[in-house]
Amino acid sequence: MNLQAEKIKIQRKKVGLTIKELAKKIGYTDAYISQIENGKVVPSIKVLKKIVDTLDLSFRDILISNSQQEKFFFKKSEYLEIRRQNNSIEEKFLCSNFSFKKMQPTYKIIKPNTECIINLKPKDEKFGYILKGMIELDLDNKIIILNEHDSFYITYHNYITIKNTNTINAELICVDLPPNI
Repeated sequence: MNLQAEKIKIQRKKVGLTIKELAKKIGYTDAYISQIENGKVVPSIKVLKKIVDTLDLSFRDILISNSQQEKFFFKKSEYLEIRRQNNSIEEKFLCSNFSFKKMQPTYKIIKPNTECIINLKPKDEKFGYILKGMIELDLDNKIIILNEHDSFYITYHNYITIKNTNTINAELICVDLPPNI
């Protein structure tokens, strides 16, 4: 039995459905559901979507192994590093497989005289802690100066601008909910 099939079977039992009841809810035969649960057939994305919705799961729950989902420690060699705006902003993503996480922690270095525009969508949240330096945060045309050891927590706004107007690099730890990359 494959991992996907096993997870479907376990969750079906957990929510108290029989194979026949699940089949009826999603519009397929109980024989087909049995074949899926026994790893004899691989369902289409359409069928899998119906199953995960009915069993209150996500595609991530079904498709990702527990070892990928439950990793708790990360070595710096696993960090994804990207540079933006002609190397004026450096970001290190502080965990691997962040696309399977509920939050995205990053370490950012913003060079002097650099501006970073952030577009938050509804339900997005962003936390930041200034490790070193100073930043100007423009939130709805209100400028807030944040220094070393200050922090911010922002929920949905169309645009936020973070500027480093100082002469030294600004270093921040940020956490985005949900991950945005």
